[in-house]
Amino acid sequence: MNLNELLISHQILAGSNKVFSGTVNNLNKESTEVIYKPQAGEKPLIDFLQGTLYIREFVSYLISQTLGWPNIPETIIRKGPYGIGSVQRLIKYKNQENYFSLLNNFPNELIKIAIFDLVVNNADRKGGHFILDCNNILWSIDHGLTFHHIFKVRTVIFDFEGEKIPKILLNDLSNLLEQLTNGECLINKINPLITNSEFAALKNRINFLINNPYIPHLNPFYNVPTPLI
Repeated sequence: MNLNELLISHQILAGSNKVFSGTVNNLNKESTEVIYKPQAGEKPLIDFLQGTLYIREFVSYLISQTLGWPNIPETIIRKGPYGIGSVQRLIKYKNQENYFSLLNNFPNELIKIAIFDLVVNNADRKGGHFILDCNNILWSIDHGLTFHHIFKVRTVIFDFEGEKIPKILLNDLSNLLEQLTNGECLINKINPLITNSEFAALKNRINFLINNPYIPHLNPFYNVPTPLI
């Protein structure tokens, strides 16, 4: 997104943090619809550093771009009417879907999201965090509760437990680990945004999946978000 001006249209009331929809206009006066999540609108949490959720949204996008999956809308960090926050391209969808309605038709995309959530340590993968656009492309959204150094995955995606991670995805994970170890460009982008312990834990999780190439079994009592949708 080549941004010039961010204009707010309205607040989206669903969710615990303040989220706004709006448009950004570039120098050519072309408009793009976006979702804006300001740092100032984040409610304090006992287990995540205050004021960092918008950053985690952006880092999740960077990781997805390096992996090549899953589809996460273009995300940047910038200042808006309510201060600094994440700005994400709005994906228009044809129907309101959720994990349970998508499972049978998009297993190849959903298993990627399941693996991605293990990589980024997604502590809030609800059933409604999926968007199916007008071209039947599946998108993953809401990645603010990620990258904690302690394993905190909470997800509705339990259907792929015990399945072997496809070799092509393992190759992508190996490339990601290489970039996080020796890739100066990616390291310089991510290192200032999360803590040293979170960065080390990120690499450890990827290394674990590469050496244990199966989607692990999770605890249905602890590793499930509330509410499910």
